[in-house]
Amino acid sequence: MGNCNNIKIRDDIPKDMPTLALSQHFGTCFTCGARCCRYITKEIETPRSLADFEKFRRWVAQPGVKVFICQDGIWHTEFISTCKHLRSDMGCGIYTIRPQICEDYKVESCEYTSDLTPRQEFFDEPSLRKYLIEILGTRWRVGDRLEEKLLPAPEVTGEAIIEIDVPDCKADFDTMRWYTSHPGCSVAIAGDAYYFCWHSPEIWKDRDPFAPGNEPKGANVEPRPFVKPDRVLKTDFEVEIFMAEQLASMYQIQIAALQGKIGALKRRAAEIEGAAVEIKTHELQAVVKIG
Repeated sequence: MGNCNNIKIRDDIPKDMPTLALSQHFGTCFTCGARCCRYITKEIETPRSLADFEKFRRWVAQPGVKVFICQDGIWHTEFISTCKHLRSDMGCGIYTIRPQICEDYKVESCEYTSDLTPRQEFFDEPSLRKYLIEILGTRWRVGDRLEEKLLPAPEVTGEAIIEIDVPDCKADFDTMRWYTSHPGCSVAIAGDAYYFCWHSPEIWKDRDPFAPGNEPKGANVEPRPFVKPDRVLKTDFEVEIFMAEQLASMYQIQIAALQGKIGALKRRAAEIEGAAVEIKTHELQAVVKIG
């Protein structure tokens, strides 16, 4: 484990945290090197067609990107990027306000303390290509002919863009905050659609990926789902500002809707009350006539 005498004591751990939990946070995270803070993973749809696999081929052709299949058969993609809030003692610089996904990820069941080995991993394009030909070629009964249908080797663009769900609650915005805490990761908004964007810091350096003329080019590149995004959130701080704006707007819409319902109920109540008065009047008039 090395010399631990110079480890700075973290001051962001709650005072009432049990001794065992403290040991796990200090010892386990330091020993494993805080693996969970060094990448972004996203669940992706199980590929059903050759077009789906072509997209995956373009992703794994990029340095720092892999695709894997979990033991439960669910497909994921992984982007290597160390969270900017990870400290030298393997602690979190924003522990008390960390994203929900980080809070939910427990040491007791993390990848270091549990057996979370994927069923299959594809670290590069050749490994995924081999899987396509050997496994799916047989399953689809096309054999080696499948290789003839594949596009040329993908270009190395340092880019991957995946559409994500439109955020409609704080938890969704919190996940976006987790994305943008990792260098090279951003969230692009184009119309009503939201996209997780990854750009390799080594390839793009200080260039703006969304500046005019910076679209990836080549014989086999993943086409962007938009021409130019309306807004790009590059940091977790920008996401927090955006979240405040969107939640305020959502609440205003909800308040307006509730006020509309209240108004409708009041009008209905007035109508019922008026009808009741009219009925009562008719009854009194009938009594007078009888008398």
